[in-house]
Amino acid sequence: MPNPVVNIWLEEDSTGSLVPKCAPDPVHVSAYRGESVVWQCAEGSAKIVFRGGGPFRSSNFDVPTSGFVGSGLPLRGTPGLQYKYDIIVIRPGDGRKYELDPQVIVDNGG
Repeated sequence: MPNPVVNIWLEEDSTGSLVPKCAPDPVHVSAYRGESVVWQCAEGSAKIVFRGGGPFRSSNFDVPTSGFVGSGLPLRGTPGLQYKYDIIVIRPGDGRKYELDPQVIVDNGG
């Protein structure tokens, strides 16, 4: 089974302001199926931060500019439990931080 990929981008809203978006949200991941989450950002670099700990070995991940990073297998977590995390996108050129708070759900089956 391929790893779930979370795409991160900036989109202009009706007022002309840039807002961060990601899909899918929530993202489902299963250790049973040998999956890890892959985050990728086409708009610059991004930081992934799980508040209060997440289901992976690390609670922080750095996505390089126009690159991607993988989480590794989920090591803990109650099946169905949702883990909130922050995505902070830093766009080259303007230096602003764009923040978003999606979720990861750990599944228990195949």
